[in-house]
Formats: sequence, C-alpha cells, structure tokens
Amino acid sequence: MRTLRLPHAIRAVLMLSLFPGVAAATSEAEPDQAEAVPESLKGSLVKRHGKLLHVINRDAIEASGKTCLAYLLFDLPMSSDGNQRPRSGSSDQSAAKVSLRGLDATRTLLLVDGRPAAISPFSGSESNLGTIPLAAVEQVEILANATAATYGSGAAAAVVNIVLRKSYSGMQVSYSTGKPSIRGGDIEAAASVMGFSGDRGSIVASVSRDSRAIAFARDQIGGDELGVTSFGNNYRLANSPIAPIGGLRAIPGFDCSGSGTGAAGPADVFYQSASGLCSYNFNAVAANTASSATNGLHVAGEFEISPNWTAHLQTTVSRQSSFGQYAPTPAEVFVPEGSPNDPVPGDGRGALVQHRFGGVGPRKSTFDENAQDVRLAVSGRMSDRWQLTAGIRQADHQGQDLGRNYIVTRLAELAIQDGRYNLRDPFGAPQSVLDSFSAVINRDARWKQREAHVGSNFDLFQTSAGTSTLEAELSWLDQDYFDQYDALQSAGQISGSSGNSARGTRTQASLETRWFLPVHESFDVTLAGRLDHDHDFGSEPTASLLLQWRPWRALEIHGAIGSGYTLPSLDALNQEPSPFALSVVDRRTCLALGRTDCFQNPQVQVNAVRLANPFLEPEQNQQISAGVAYEFESGWSAGVDYYRIKVSDRLVAILPQGLIDRDNFGGFIPAGLSVVRDPQTGALLRVESGYTNTGSLDTDGVDLRVGFRTDTDHFGHWESTLQASHLLHQRIGSEFSAGEAYEFDIAGDFGMPEQRAEWTTHWTQGDWRVSARTIGIGKQDREEETLIGTYVTHDLQIAWTFSPGSTLAIGATNLADRFPSLDSGGSTMPWNDYLYNAWGRTPYVQATFKF
Repeated sequence: MRTLRLPHAIRAVLMLSLFPGVAAATSEAEPDQAEAVPESLKGSLVKRHGKLLHVINRDAIEASGKTCLAYLLFDLPMSSDGNQRPRSGSSDQSAAKVSLRGLDATRTLLLVDGRPAAISPFSGSESNLGTIPLAAVEQVEILANATAATYGSGAAAAVVNIVLRKSYSGMQVSYSTGKPSIRGGDIEAAASVMGFSGDRGSIVASVSRDSRAIAFARDQIGGDELGVTSFGNNYRLANSPIAPIGGLRAIPGFDCSGSGTGAAGPADVFYQSASGLCSYNFNAVAANTASSATNGLHVAGEFEISPNWTAHLQTTVSRQSSFGQYAPTPAEVFVPEGSPNDPVPGDGRGALVQHRFGGVGPRKSTFDENAQDVRLAVSGRMSDRWQLTAGIRQADHQGQDLGRNYIVTRLAELAIQDGRYNLRDPFGAPQSVLDSFSAVINRDARWKQREAHVGSNFDLFQTSAGTSTLEAELSWLDQDYFDQYDALQSAGQISGSSGNSARGTRTQASLETRWFLPVHESFDVTLAGRLDHDHDFGSEPTASLLLQWRPWRALEIHGAIGSGYTLPSLDALNQEPSPFALSVVDRRTCLALGRTDCFQNPQVQVNAVRLANPFLEPEQNQQISAGVAYEFESGWSAGVDYYRIKVSDRLVAILPQGLIDRDNFGGFIPAGLSVVRDPQTGALLRVESGYTNTGSLDTDGVDLRVGFRTDTDHFGHWESTLQASHLLHQRIGSEFSAGEAYEFDIAGDFGMPEQRAEWTTHWTQGDWRVSARTIGIGKQDREEETLIGTYVTHDLQIAWTFSPGSTLAIGATNLADRFPSLDSGGSTMPWNDYLYNAWGRTPYVQATFKF
C-alpha cells in the first residue's frame, strides 16, 4: 500500500471543503440566483466546463441516422486508432467501447450522468456502450483536455459523459430501418418516449429496441478470398506426443479436392492449397461482425419535497444480446502408431494431426448482458450560499455466454485413436460419436457496483469579477466482479476456446474539490483536486489547474495542466492461469525438434499460459493542454487546441512472441513472466505471458474546430461545423534490456492515422431540413511508403416536419458506397474494423410522431 503526499495548494483546498460553514461566512455577496438543482446532479458537465466540452445533442443524434450509441461515437475525430464494436470470435464479443487519443479504452473514462459507468463483466476492464439505449440519451459530452485527470482512474485520454433524459413533455414514437448494400448488417430501431410535469414534479420514461444483424465473412469484403490455414487435415511425424518433426503433409486418403466455397456442401469447404496442404476456407462459414440487439427501459423523475428540497429517482434497465459464428473447431491431436487413423502406419512414430472438426459444425456463441442501474438522490439548499446533494446508486450487470459445437480435446483424441472417428471421413461420423466429444461451453459473469456520494456547492467570497465558488464531494464506491468459465474451459480441455475465470473486488473512497476564482472580469482560475483511497493501492492524488483569459469578449485563451492515474483492472490482477497453444517463431525449438527447414520456416507450436499479475501498480499520467477560441460577429467561430499526454509505468500485456524475442536476444523479462526451455536442447517448454508495468507512452496533437451559422431571408438557416484532429506524435517507450529503453513513434503508422476529421452541415427552410456529414481518415504509411490511402465517406439525410414534433426522414450513410482497403486488415479481420465500416451504402427511413 502506498500513501502519496499532496501538493500544499491542493491540500488547502481539500481542507477548506470540509468546512462549508466557514467558507460561506467569508462571503458578503448576495445569494446566487442559480437554479436550486445543481447541474452536476442532472448529469451534465456543461456548467462546470462550458466551451471546453464537445457536445453531441439530441438534434445531432437524430440527424446522424445512427440507431445505437456505439455507432454514434464510432467516427469521433479524437478516436485516433478507432473504436471496438461487436465482433465474432472475441471473449467480449458483444462489447462496444470508446477510445480517444489512441490510448485504449482503459484510459478513456466513461461516465453516465457524471458518475462512473459500470464495467462489462465480459471485459473486466472497460464499459460496454451497447448496454446504454440510445433512446434514453439526451446528449453526449466529451472532455478531452488536462482537466479530465481529476475525474479519477482511467481518465488519461478523456472523459466521455452520457447524459440521460431527465424531462420531456408529451409522447413520441419513432421507428427507423436501414439495409446496407452488402448482405447482412440490417439495422432497425423503435422507441417511445413519454413525459409530463406538474407543480411539484415531473417524470419521463422511454422504452426502446435497436439492433444490427450479423454479417458473414463470405458476404463482406475479403470474404471471396479462400481462407488459408494448416488446420484443415494435415499431419507431421512425431518424436513424441508433443514434439513434431518434419514439415506438414496432407492426410492421405482424405478427399481434399473441394472448391473451398462450400457450394457443394460442407465437405466442399476443404480444398488443396498451393503448397499441397489440405486447407479449410473459414471465410465460407464464419462471421466477422457479430449481431447486436439492445432492449432498454429508462425512467427518471423528480418530486419537490419542500420549497428547498427535491428528490430524484432514476432507473435504467437494458438487455443486450449478441450472436456470433466462426469456423468449426481446429485442434492438434496425437495419433499413435497402430491407430486406424495413423497416416504413416509402420514407421513406429505416430503423428501429430492438425484437424478441422467440420462434421460437428461451426462454433456458435450467444452473449447476453443484462444491466440494471438505479439511482436515488436529494438536492436542496442549506442556506442562501450553500447547496447540498446526496445520493446512492447501484449498477448490476450480469452476463451469460453459451458456446456450441466446441471440442473436448482429450475425448476427441481418444475417438480418433481407437478409430470411432475417421479422420478421412469426418462428415460420415455417426452423430453419437460427434456428441461424445463435442460440448456446449458457458460463462457466468457479473459486475456489481454500489456507490454513495454527498456533495456541496457554495460561494466563498465576492470579487469585482464575480463570485468565487467551491465544489466538494465525498464518495464511496464498491465494485464486485467475477467471470466464471465452466470447469472444462478452466482446465484447458476445450479446443477452440481460450481464457479463464477471473474475479476481484475493489473499494474506493474519494474526496474531490473544485475551486473557481474569478481573478479579473477577463481572467478565471479553476483549481481541482481529488484524493482516491483504494483498499489495495493506498492513496492516489490527482490535480488540475485551468486558466481562462478573455482579452475581449469574442476571444478566449485557455491552458490547463493535470496529473492522473489508471488502476490495473481486476481481471489483470486476479485472472486464473489461462493455458493455450499458439504458433511462434523460434529457431532454437525448431532445430531441437530435428527439422531441417528452420532457417526458412522457424515457426513452431508451443504451449503458453496467460497469467494474472497481482503485483501490478497503477500507471501515472501527466497532461497539458492549451488553446484559443474566437467567435466572429459574422457567424463564424474557430478554435484550436494543443494537448500532450505522458503515461509512465505503463500497464501493458506482453505477448508470448515478445517474451521469446527478449529471451533470444538477451532482453529484459519482467518479474512474474518467464520463458521456460529444456536445459539440454533449448526447446521451448512453456511461455508464461501476461501484464506488467513497463515503459512509457507520450502522445501529443492538435484539435481544430471551425463553425459557421447564419439566418437568411430567402435561403433558410445554415449551420456548418468542421472538426479535425491531427496526431503529431505517438511515442511508445519500452524496456527491452534491463536499464536500457528504446522509443519509437507510431503516429501515421499502420492503424494509427495522423488525421481524422468530421464536417457536418445542416440547412433548415420551413418544414424541411437537410443534414450532410463527411468523415475523413488520413493515410497510413511506413518509411515513406503509403500503406493505406486517405478514406472519405459521406452521409446525407433529408427530413420533413409534417406536424409539430413529427418528422419523416430518408437518408443514407456512406452515400458513395465506399469500402476500406484490405491492406488495412490484420490477423483476425480482412480490414481494420476499429477504424472503418465495411457495410457499404446504407439507405434508411426514419419516422417520428409526437402527440
């Protein structure tokens, strides 16, 4: 446990906040005429941060044509390397996450109404946007400067605050549907919102459903190419049950003459590759993107208890379901000498077979995440200068994952060894034999979060420039997490599945203060401090200083500096060892196995285990930002901001290949991780990979905003906004050898474009509105060679208001039907699905009726 000392200025502010009566007594000013309900309780950060926020309001949401929150935030210019959406084959298949500044979703803090969002139990480290129904959202606020640091752990890059609806008058029903140019990926959304208010209170309720259908790889770009894998039906001679020798060869006697397309049936998916091996075209049966559907109910109300006090109750219940499908299970099994399936009988060796269990069928996975979030609070005035808020909250996310058509490795191996399952006729096996070694796997996961907070906002004193105010809040947060895999998965007995159980708890008490001091009518200072005490890591202080100067009314110059931290996630600290096998490059092992092709193809399969690291420490970050904003009298506005973020003691997962390279070249292997070799031959026996604190990350860039709005007599109302983000550097420092660090810059490199931009224009004339949006993603190159060119798409919507509050809209996203380059793809996807959509043109119809 660590206890860190606070700077003197911050400690003074924290101490002052504990005595609101003393602070208020110093003021001789008249009572503040602000509304009795603090803005913070309503969930918005606008009152606190003003123009420093990037806001997506309800009008912009409806004009975007997006039906879910994940796709609304997908194209943010500040998302340097993109955002995750539901994808097949992932342990958090249903998750949609937001990541800003290219720093990963674990360093972008997600808030709901100003409070920390619950973590998805399938992830254990990040929140899932898919559990927040878009119909319940009033606006999205993004704080991406140095003042974000004081919102707690995980705010190194930015804070994204989702403000839910608190009021509405009347009833509204809406429906939208759209169909991409590809097959699959259809979108549909329906919602109803109802609200009313009276003399002493108000209530608003919404019920909604949004969905996007699954899209199979064969129907998307890159899916027409035959997937190549050694896990078709091939073998190697064996020195032992785990040590192959020689190269791979196709299993003799198996008909591998299919086209690979599957047009003639399941067996047609097997085909002979150019190298003569028997391959399996996984593109014919797998899906790259998983389906996602969210059903949501949101209710919020407030009631005036007395003239000075108001009670607030809010609850959101949602269920997100996702379906994914990927190729039948691959497995490597040992076939001993004397088995009917031995491909080379009589040599006395046996064989190691890489086989695809096509007869069992494709793996299918269904994820369900049920989320409940309930909040009760009161707000009121203790005196003319002192406002008080207090509340309790509980968020409970429960997840279930069912996977079908997986293989129990040892049972399948026995069926192969005794001949009950014929490697040369996998589709002819009796169903009883297939059932004897296939399995339905499952996970049961839960993240429960309880919170209590009490805060005050009071006037300190009056200056010639205005009222100095102090906000203070005490809060308590308790988190309980588990992700339980079934026993066979935990024991590493299931082929085609990886991961293992994890669990943990975290309790944190926090004190946050924010002091606003108007030094001059044109110059303000805001000093914020936060002290978090974690039951495992001790005390972590954060602080920020914001200076705002307005030389004249239209011009503002601002600068900020802050420091923060990110705690290790509970799964990284507590996950059970997760064994898996993978292919790596290691010439020493290759030679030890007696192979003769090790200088041309040193790839070998090894056993590895992914470990938790209970000795992880919080990573630290420092932020600076500065900018200028100007509003012209002609309707134009412009702003530019510079930011720099430095992360030290970086939390990073080192993969097995990285550890092997360090071992081969004398590099530094962090404590708790290891590479275990045979002391005689040098062959790899086991690689223990996992998380550690190592290295640094240093990023900086520039954000640009240009806006224009005008009203004309004959040509309607115009609004246009250009937002762009330019990444200057993304330097990653790593400690390869003990005491020796090296640094490389990946800005503009593969998957990290230097530029992203969004240009939106709205034109309104009478009952008609036209909205256009252009999204641009910069090129990516390496060593002066352009790998992926600039990518630009256009969206368009035309809306007609046929009665007050009721509209009919038609539109299309990706109007020009553009698709990303296949050069952007990696090992798991034909294209970079974090940066690009591959749905093609998606026309849609959207109807809204208000009563």
